[in-house]
Amino acid sequence: MNNTPRGLNVSTCGPKLESPRAVTTGATKTASWSTQTVYLGSVALDWLTLTTYDVGAFRVLAQLIEKHTPASARQSAQVMQYQGVKGDGYFVGMALQRDEKHYMLRLSGSLAMSFFLAAAASYPRALSLCKCTRADVQYTHDDNLEVDLSAVGSALREAEWLSHKGRRPRIDIFDNDDGLDTLYIGARSSPRMQRIYIKPIDDINRLRWEVEYKEQLALNLWQALLVGGIAVLPGILAGEMSVIPLAACPELLALPALVGAVPERLKISRNDTNNLNAIWWLWSSVLPCVRRLQSTDGKVKVLVREFLLSAFLGDDCDLPLPPPGMSLSDCIDRWEVVL
Repeated sequence: MNNTPRGLNVSTCGPKLESPRAVTTGATKTASWSTQTVYLGSVALDWLTLTTYDVGAFRVLAQLIEKHTPASARQSAQVMQYQGVKGDGYFVGMALQRDEKHYMLRLSGSLAMSFFLAAAASYPRALSLCKCTRADVQYTHDDNLEVDLSAVGSALREAEWLSHKGRRPRIDIFDNDDGLDTLYIGARSSPRMQRIYIKPIDDINRLRWEVEYKEQLALNLWQALLVGGIAVLPGILAGEMSVIPLAACPELLALPALVGAVPERLKISRNDTNNLNAIWWLWSSVLPCVRRLQSTDGKVKVLVREFLLSAFLGDDCDLPLPPPGMSLSDCIDRWEVVL
């Protein structure tokens, strides 16, 4: 059975929309959109992953990609369970989800920006029928900057993250042999992760700052884009900057595109109306652990009992804290337990 999605063989007209801040480097463009285009000195989308169950929206958007990308680069491909077509900087495909056809469009680099500008101008309804599962926003400096990212990362590890409620995010530094290191802020699995690195463009080392959004934050960003367009991006990036101790990376202080932008940091809102995930975690992980502990000696049983009382009845745990100089293990051994 051929699962390659239909709709990539029909051309449709679409506008050529590019930011005046975009420059094209390297090879000559062979189509309206090129992966050689780089957006300098302005905030831009750098990745989009969209999904939809609506075949009409998928076909319209897939045809738009076909119109503006070279046919010579297309080939059959598979991404996860999705079967489809890939080209230079994009993938479109289909998979079955809950016995329904589910479609995915993925665009990376400058194609994400070019695609959104064109689709928002011509097919806003098709975009509104899509769900965004990942979106990257980036800013690339115009100027040549000499930045020691290892030193920046070390400073961020020691800095006070006051606007981050005092909790430092994970800071990772990856040293490359060519000296073009990459600094990561946040865990790879989190819904928000930042990258700061040096990107050579036309033989000039330029500082690039990217923020990768997934899960609810990607949905929040997508809704903001559908309502306000790319005009919302400077404020969102300024919101990210507002919680970074910028004394560790003063180069980020002078981003012209963010001057005057009102910070609007994307936040994860709690949904207390649906606790199924928490209930499942208690049932599948916590309860087996409690049962296993209750099968051990009597002193551990008391600890488990007191913990459950404090957790479910709101009482303070009656077990004494270890006195100065005594370990918790020794303290437990000295408890007088009445069974």
